[in-house]
Amino acid sequence: MRLRPWFYNILYRLNAAPWDKEVRPQLTELVESGRLTPTELPRALDFGCGTGAEAVYLATKGFGPVVGVDFSPVALRRARARARAASAGVADRCTFTQADITAGPIPGLADEYDLICDFGALNDTEGEQRLAVARAIHRLSRTGGKVVLFCF
Repeated sequence: MRLRPWFYNILYRLNAAPWDKEVRPQLTELVESGRLTPTELPRALDFGCGTGAEAVYLATKGFGPVVGVDFSPVALRRARARARAASAGVADRCTFTQADITAGPIPGLADEYDLICDFGALNDTEGEQRLAVARAIHRLSRTGGKVVLFCF
């Protein structure tokens, strides 16, 4: 399967992306249980962040800086608005970058992250693209960091 940004942009414009409803309960359970903490894992990266639900959630829980990466400009506009929203108020700890995570190094990203979340980006790829995502996760993970990978 080849990623098609136009397809994702349409789904985001129509508010029809089935994966983009709320913060994944698996992530909230990991944070609320104390298995993922901002003290241990402050710098977080969300691959395929969509409209930023998970990135903003992490920032509201004290993680930061939190960086979200997605190739959909429509989703990223919503992610930035979500971070600025009065209820979240975490725009100072969340940044969002437009990039294709299968295309090699992503300009502007730090060298290492303590926590990397991927809620479907790896899952949406095959072959060489999937290997590129896996290499990026490996390259950007700090030794001793954690990766939360959600696939179906």
